[in-house]
Amino acid sequence: MWSTACMNTAFVYLWFDKRDYRFYLGYSKGKKKSYICSSKYMLAEYKKRPNDFKRRILKKGDLKEMIILEKKLLDTRKHYFGARYYNQIANFPLGMVEWHKKNPGFFAGENNPNFGNKWSDEIKYKIGSAWRGKKWDEERKIEMSKKIKAEFANGRVQWNTGIPATEEHKKKNSEANSGMFNHFKGKHHTEETKKAIREKVKKWHKENPDFNKGRVMSAKTRKKISEARKAYLKNNPMRGENHPSFGKKLSKEQQYKMYLGRLKAAKEKWGGEYNGWRKRKPGTLPI
Repeated sequence: MWSTACMNTAFVYLWFDKRDYRFYLGYSKGKKKSYICSSKYMLAEYKKRPNDFKRRILKKGDLKEMIILEKKLLDTRKHYFGARYYNQIANFPLGMVEWHKKNPGFFAGENNPNFGNKWSDEIKYKIGSAWRGKKWDEERKIEMSKKIKAEFANGRVQWNTGIPATEEHKKKNSEANSGMFNHFKGKHHTEETKKAIREKVKKWHKENPDFNKGRVMSAKTRKKISEARKAYLKNNPMRGENHPSFGKKLSKEQQYKMYLGRLKAAKEKWGGEYNGWRKRKPGTLPI
């Protein structure tokens, strides 16, 4: 049996996961050193690899004082909940994922705890430094992928589902991922990766042959494509060796398909066969 003094004693502690560089902050009643934490997320990881975790006792004292201290410390760290901290959003006993299912869009706009806040360059640098150069092993990636897929299969909803991005937000995202800030700048896919992408795209198109059927591009979209193509051709004239078909020979089958395409276009435009093709026998090539 614990004494009354022991029951009124508590301590605030901080766990550190050295593999994933994550923390967990909490408090515990009494003097039980064997106590881990109340987070099911951290406990699951701790049971798999206890040697990766280290605990530090931040302060000991009266139970009431420790509860107040824990709340103050958590308030200063709430921006990192679910990311750098195993702690989920305060007062959500079911955990973040389950809570969001019942309260979709709760943190949108002014309801977001970060609304109107701006991190200083120092804080941004610290966050970046903590993750810069860090790589997860393949086993960890597969584990995370399975976990996230299972959550979405069980009804998890993305926090920003149904919330359209503003023009200002789109512009910021574009600037943040262009030029020198593009994470892929200066890098190139290996031939193996290119082949895998091609095969995946071919497979998808084979399984979805009519995905684009019936779609009509808006005038705005057509104009954008036209301007982009004109700008490209201006800087990359498709003549001679610059032409993608330079040095290649089309098969008889490809030539015939192109002929039928032109014939169809001519009929639609002029309401009949084009004069230059009238004398051709059906099924013959225009060469």
